[in-house]
Amino acid sequence: MLLKGWTALQRLRNVCVENLPYAECIKRYDSETTLFYCDPPYVDTEHYYGKDSFSQDDHYKLAGLLHGAKGKVMITHYRNGLYDELYKGWHRYEYQSFKGSHKSNGEKKPETLEILYCNFKPSRQRSLFDG
Repeated sequence: MLLKGWTALQRLRNVCVENLPYAECIKRYDSETTLFYCDPPYVDTEHYYGKDSFSQDDHYKLAGLLHGAKGKVMITHYRNGLYDELYKGWHRYEYQSFKGSHKSNGEKKPETLEILYCNFKPSRQRSLFDG
């Protein structure tokens, strides 16, 4: 297990995690060697994250910034028409997921279809622990 932990540490050594407004983060770090992974609030749940933290208009503003990015971009969202339109022409990958934030009284979490949009074609899939 120690070896796997070390491999993960090596793979993450140049990763930067920020807590900035999305526009500032993209403008500050965008380069040809940057990979942005974006997980914005789901459409119609923006208010869950606090007043004025992300609005319906921010989905459009974020898409505009990401379409102009020099770096690679991955963005995830539940399947919906707005995101299919905003990221039309990008590589699109579907996978089954569940609503992790769903509050329940012991019942099974509802399943959903999650979409990963990329402005590049990933070369291959690998786990964090692959060398």
